[in-house]
Amino acid sequence: EHLVDLVDTFEGDLTQMLVLAVLGQRRLESQFDGHDESQCGKACMSASRIADVLHLPRQTVNRKLAALKARGWIENHPKKGWYIVGDASHSPAKAAFSDFEDRFNKRLARLYIQLRQELQA
Repeated sequence: EHLVDLVDTFEGDLTQMLVLAVLGQRRLESQFDGHDESQCGKACMSASRIADVLHLPRQTVNRKLAALKARGWIENHPKKGWYIVGDASHSPAKAAFSDFEDRFNKRLARLYIQLRQELQA
């Protein structure tokens, strides 16, 4: 159910999801290292590095980056690379996932209740 929801959210293109996830991971690492999220800095990543991490052709990654940029979720700093737009509290990508996040939380709550019932039985 969760993966089907992700496929729907990304309009069938899970490679876009992977590219966004890599950029998100880089952003989290940068924040944990204490870097200012208002600056691209360590949160930026080149298309070729993303391709290396995902073991994908650069042309494929460039197409996915262009699609994510068209959604307004990422931008490209000419000298530093790609990054997720906005800050941790508000970004276009986060706003686009609000319905997905609500559905995920409901699924997680159902799982918790089911597990609790099983453990108490």
